[in-house]
Amino acid sequence: MEIETKKMKRQCCSNHNTAKLVGTEDLPNTILVQILSKLPSKSLFCFGCVSKALSSTIDDQSLITLHNRLLADNEAAFEVPQLMSIAHKARSDVICTMQTRKCVRSSLKRGKYALNVSSQDLWFVFRNLFGFQLPTEHCFIVNPLRRKEVVRLPTSSNTQELTESSNPKVLVDCFYGMGVDKDTYKLKIVRVGSFGSHTDITLHKLKIVHVLELGEASWREISSVPPDDFSYDEMGVGRSCVLSFDFTKEEFSWTPMPPSLDLTNKIHLLTFRGALTLSATSSSVHTNHIEIWVLKDYERNVWTLDYAVDVDVFCDSHILEIATCDEWEHGIYFYYHRFYAANLGSTFLDLRSTPVGCFSPPLGRTFTYIVSYTGRLLSLKNYDNLVDANELVSD
Repeated sequence: MEIETKKMKRQCCSNHNTAKLVGTEDLPNTILVQILSKLPSKSLFCFGCVSKALSSTIDDQSLITLHNRLLADNEAAFEVPQLMSIAHKARSDVICTMQTRKCVRSSLKRGKYALNVSSQDLWFVFRNLFGFQLPTEHCFIVNPLRRKEVVRLPTSSNTQELTESSNPKVLVDCFYGMGVDKDTYKLKIVRVGSFGSHTDITLHKLKIVHVLELGEASWREISSVPPDDFSYDEMGVGRSCVLSFDFTKEEFSWTPMPPSLDLTNKIHLLTFRGALTLSATSSSVHTNHIEIWVLKDYERNVWTLDYAVDVDVFCDSHILEIATCDEWEHGIYFYYHRFYAANLGSTFLDLRSTPVGCFSPPLGRTFTYIVSYTGRLLSLKNYDNLVDANELVSD
């Protein structure tokens, strides 16, 4: 019996040594795509470095669409926010440097990706895509995680310019936003501007809105417009409501703020853990009181007060007027992106600890601010209006 057992063990070992290991190249492509679509974006980027075959699969539009569809359908899913520093070069008014950052022990360490961009005007951040405007008023989108991906947006539209008069009317004071159509899962950009004249300021209050489906050659004018007195500086907040844009229905809508929210506080709008969020800050002599309200149910306008914390004063009330609030891995932070406030830096709040941790990491450069993004798998390489990246970005 003992001899027979030893023979069986030797046979099992022999079969194990001669068995062929199954690699990704042995899997049918449809199964491989299904497996990869369920992984976080960070893992997919790592897999893309293994081989050219895997990199090609991860860059395939079918995987990108499926990956984003699964994330969009799962409302509870959100990816850990990443940080990007935007530094304006001291000797140039048209160049800025983008650098990924990682928060380590109250300091911001440099990450893997860095590039120079031929623009200093960052208009929006959507997931891993950054929208810039050139001094010529042309706009482009860059994916800093893949340096060669740059898409220039079209400038023409049916109503952008009227030349039948001696004083032509153009779109002025434009600002932009980006989102996904949940029916088609296609990327769209909304542009809100004033339809007027560079010489006649009285015409600037007439708002006009265009929508561009990424990859199309021209903008489409839509009938839904924000109020005439709405401005970009309001950051979507005003009149006790939040103004938002539905990229599926292509229309603006108002979401009432929490009834118990004190509107005399300084209110910032942000995305926090995958949900629409309001941060309300009030200041006293020694402390800043911060409330974080999260919209749990968009359809029924259900807000919950997730945090109410007091921290030592990190900035005066008048500084909060020019600050922007955003999300990082362990909480929220305030940054000051105007040129006259650039030296004020950023203040991070760590919501994991009690009392809440508060620190201001040194950035070491003038005119540097921090923005938040997510590493979602959005690629620009399959769009027809992909341009030569060397014209707009460099290492």
